[in-house]
Amino acid sequence: VVAAVIGVPVGLGCGIYLAEYGRGTIVEVIRFCSDLVAGLPSIVVGVFVWALLVRQVVGNFSGLAGAVSLSIIMIPIIVRTVEAVLLLVPYTLREAALALGVPKWRMVISVVLPSARAGIITGLVLSVARAGGETAPLLLTTLGNQFFSWNLLEPVGAIPIQLYNYAVAPYPDWHTKAWGAAFVLISVIGILSTLARVATRGNNR
Repeated sequence: VVAAVIGVPVGLGCGIYLAEYGRGTIVEVIRFCSDLVAGLPSIVVGVFVWALLVRQVVGNFSGLAGAVSLSIIMIPIIVRTVEAVLLLVPYTLREAALALGVPKWRMVISVVLPSARAGIITGLVLSVARAGGETAPLLLTTLGNQFFSWNLLEPVGAIPIQLYNYAVAPYPDWHTKAWGAAFVLISVIGILSTLARVATRGNNR
């Protein structure tokens, strides 16, 4: 949830800027950085956040560091998806709104974004699904916790970490728990995908 709170506004804002306002060198820089981060292995992202945030800023493993690492993984997916779906919106809709004297920022909010709602939600779900299955960056930033904790400045538990711990343990009953954790993770992703389809069904009609 914290990763989505960080990643969704940044990714959505960058995607809108690239599609509606971006011109010149800054656009190429944002696209290059987005493609670069999207191509990085997740463990590299984890090492980067561990070296910068865990060691230098927070000073220990924490839920905040894990959320930052997952948001870095989410942002490039959101940026490119939002940019792509906004560019698919017919320019005639933009021209009609601007011809009525609507400011561009309001045109984007009232015309362009609702027209691309289905694609945007799909991109958000894909980014959450990608981040939800990552284990390597969490092992390097969050570490895991056997107890539930709301404190983001301390190690916190996560299903991927628990799945990993159960899977590598030498105990058969822990392997059974690993299958259970995997089922829960897949179920959560499946529910998110179903909700996204239901939410966008009316828009597709």
